[in-house]
Amino acid sequence: MVMQLLQRTQTIVRYQNGNGRILYGILEDDEILQLTSNFTEIVDNQLKFDGVRVKYDDVKILEPVNPSKVVNFGWTYAAHAKETGGQPISKNLFYF
Repeated sequence: MVMQLLQRTQTIVRYQNGNGRILYGILEDDEILQLTSNFTEIVDNQLKFDGVRVKYDDVKILEPVNPSKVVNFGWTYAAHAKETGGQPISKNLFYF
């Protein structure tokens, strides 16, 4: 007899609870299983469930991360490169 290991896809959300606290959790149906793990621990798959379940409708879902800065390379825009006295980096840019 061959046994198959079934993997479940987990949806991890970042949210703000009613007290204003920002947390991560695992979404299961209409509930979120609250985690005490920080972002780095979640990336390393160290998910620590603290036993608290909250209703999805009772929280505010946030963006996955809060970046500390946004970097923009302006010379990829031909008009900006010209107005600052430079040359555009490339005519064939990659878009994500």
